[in-house]
Amino acid sequence: MKKEDLRVRRTRKLLFDSLIRLLNKPGMTFEDVTVQQICEGAMVHRSTFYSHYTDKYDLFVRELGRLDDALNEIERIERLTKPFSIMQKLDYLEELEHVFLANQNDTYLGNRLQQSLKNNIERDLTLLKEKADKLDVPLELYAEHHGSTVATLHMWWLRQEKSITAEEMDRYFERLMRG
Repeated sequence: MKKEDLRVRRTRKLLFDSLIRLLNKPGMTFEDVTVQQICEGAMVHRSTFYSHYTDKYDLFVRELGRLDDALNEIERIERLTKPFSIMQKLDYLEELEHVFLANQNDTYLGNRLQQSLKNNIERDLTLLKEKADKLDVPLELYAEHHGSTVATLHMWWLRQEKSITAEEMDRYFERLMRG
């Protein structure tokens, strides 16, 4: 795999950090944020932004994916059964959870995040070829169900102000997935 130029990585990080800072301002929602504000906060020209991303949603989802890429193979496999414990290792976790809560009614963002989560689950399952081969349903359907369950439980957990542990959430997840 070709290594990404450091300048490109820096630019992407500046843009993502700017977006996260804006989204963590009191009362600010994803809908309120503009590409111009993101660029000004990152001190990056709009044309540079558009050379990397199609819009602010693309920035958010793709950079979340890059955070996910930081997980090693063992963590990816473990995430299939213990998503909440693994989630605690993500950079920006507190800021991201604030964004999720503040934007829980943004259906477009929710759909983009759901698709990203589904893709991550499919990718993780390919690491466990034997588990993927044992599925009684198509991989895509399993990933959709798995991702929906994690997303729903995560929002519930945030609304409960994380009053229970990540380990307990993992046990709830396991029970729900067993049906």
